[in-house]
Amino acid sequence: MEHEDFPVAGYEFMNEPATAEQKAIILQLVNKLNLNVDHSGQWPKPFTKWDAYRTINELEHALSEQTDEP
Repeated sequence: MEHEDFPVAGYEFMNEPATAEQKAIILQLVNKLNLNVDHSGQWPKPFTKWDAYRTINELEHALSEQTDEP
């Protein structure tokens, strides 16, 4: 996923680095999806709160599609 600045004025905090909690949620979702991801690897720079939010949404969507399969 390519980084893009958060587009809404007044929410510049979304361009701050992602939180440890957001990163932990991403890693939990990656595990649930059985994706081969190096948990000790480096995060992209920049990896903002906005990037994390978008990543979490995409992973949750993928997980919901996976659980909806017959």
